[in-house]
Amino acid sequence: MAEGRHPLLKLFYLLVGLFVIGVLALVLFIRTIFAAPGSDQSDESASIAQALRELPGVATVDYSYQHSFTHGNDFLVDLVFHDNARSNEVSRAATLFHDETDHPDFEDYQTTLSVTLRSNVYSYVPAAPEKIETWFAMLNDPAFVEVDARGGDWTISVPAGSDGIAIARTMNDVADRYAVVFGSKSGTVVVGTSPADGVDPVKPQPSLSLSLNGTRPVPAELAVWESFTSRWPDMSSISMEITYIEYTDKRSAITRVTFPGASVYPTAELDPVQLAIAAEQEQFLQQSPVPMHYDASSR
Repeated sequence: MAEGRHPLLKLFYLLVGLFVIGVLALVLFIRTIFAAPGSDQSDESASIAQALRELPGVATVDYSYQHSFTHGNDFLVDLVFHDNARSNEVSRAATLFHDETDHPDFEDYQTTLSVTLRSNVYSYVPAAPEKIETWFAMLNDPAFVEVDARGGDWTISVPAGSDGIAIARTMNDVADRYAVVFGSKSGTVVVGTSPADGVDPVKPQPSLSLSLNGTRPVPAELAVWESFTSRWPDMSSISMEITYIEYTDKRSAITRVTFPGASVYPTAELDPVQLAIAAEQEQFLQQSPVPMHYDASSR
């Protein structure tokens, strides 16, 4: 009887073995299908981070690394410089990161270098040494209080109390002396005052925003802005956003105005005096060389 069961046991073990092999093959197949594209660069990423830590002028380096089907392929380095870091030290770090990640091993990765110096942040995908060098030069320019560049968006803070004329001229100055800022095909450049810079909340806080398409600001557009802010300097805030219309060479803009008032929260309702001023402002903006939209509210 015992011997009669041997063929069945052999068959059972054979089936179990085939099942295990099938499961393992299925697991390998699923891992292959759902594996992240590109090679594993975890060791190389750690090596790059360590090399950055050893450079002069560098205070701290943190990095994150992802290589998976669900999270994608990402390599982010967050680098903080000492406050007294020099231009060549910033440039050397940016160049090292760029050179080490600009090759086929990182072709399937999104590589990002985020640099912080004196609370100013530069973050770009991928890291561009020449733009980081421009950012550093702007940090040491007395015309600017703070310069942040995140992705393709530049935010430039000017001294507290700067009026619309000063902001327009700053925009032109950036285009003349730091042309690389306007070389991008996407993003925005914003020039204005920041509450963190000691701006009096009672005084006007103008800001000027220009979307990027690889060209510099148009003087005729900025002239309208200068005239507008000079004529109505007592607004709580004035902002002009000049935007490029997608797939065309044309542009449009919107000017947003907030009238001073007692309320802390903005409301779309204007009193009769404000309505009359708003109508005059809207008519004034029709002289703009680009289609100009107008929006007004009160506080």
